[in-house]
This record gives sequence, structure tokens and C-alpha cells, in this order.
Amino acid sequence: MAKRAVEQTGLIPRSIIRTFERFKKQLFPGVEMLVIQEFRISRYQVIVSIQALLMLIFIPILINIISKHFIVTPFVEYIWNKNNVEILPFIKNYINKSKKIFIMGSRSNKLDMIVDELC
Repeated sequence: MAKRAVEQTGLIPRSIIRTFERFKKQLFPGVEMLVIQEFRISRYQVIVSIQALLMLIFIPILINIISKHFIVTPFVEYIWNKNNVEILPFIKNYINKSKKIFIMGSRSNKLDMIVDELC
């Protein structure tokens, strides 16, 4: 009896029918080789499915890490350093002024310095 792509439904569930067919196959001689072959096939299927699952998890993560370190970060640093050369002296100047304000003791002097900076 040839197997068809679509099995017809009946009163008995298909899983029970398959179980009885396997049981019948085990009653005949030469079953050991069939069982070993089915075990090998199922083992290969499990190995392939685990490999596919691991690849679905790790390949996007690796691509993200590699592209971040070798493409995006160098590009952003190049653009940032090319266009913003004057930022570093500005930051140093601002930090020095902030230290002067912090060191000064009275509030009125701090406010005077802040007003002077804004004007």
C-alpha cells in the first residue's frame, strides 16, 4: 500500500495506526536494522534542528557585534572628529570656569561670574 501525501481521517486516530504499524514491523525478522536506521535518522534530525536553532540565535548577535565594532563605531568617530574639532577646547574652558565658580565661596560671586559669562 503506497503512502499518500494526505491521509484520510477515520474513527481511529492516525497516531494509534502508526503505532500499530511499527509494532507489526517489530514482529518480523530484520527489525534491528530498521530500528537502528530510524534511530540514526531521528538523531540526525535532532542535530540539524539544534544547529539551525543555534544559528538563528548566534548569527544575528555576531553580525550586530561585528558591524558595531568594525563599521558603525569607526564611521561615527571619523564623522565626529572631522566636524567637531573645536568642542574639546570649549569643554576644557567650561570645566575650568566651573571649577573657579565652585572654589569661590560666596553666592554673590558665583552669580556675578555666571552673569558675566552669559553677557
